[in-house]
Amino acid sequence: MVGNTLDDAVEFQLALGPAGEIFREAGVDAERHREEIAAAIKAGLAPFHTEDGVYLDSSSWKVTARNPR
Repeated sequence: MVGNTLDDAVEFQLALGPAGEIFREAGVDAERHREEIAAAIKAGLAPFHTEDGVYLDSSSWKVTARNPR
């Protein structure tokens, strides 16, 4: 779940992950186009919006290793 609403999910995407990093790195230019960027992200997330929130598939890995020496 990335948000209770589409607006929550957009803010989450702008704060974290690849979209958030690109947005932050773009600085003033990104802020100047914030509404346009947010609208595009919202449109991309719309198919994942349910009555229970916005859900995206995800996975994570935990990898451990030992040096045999």
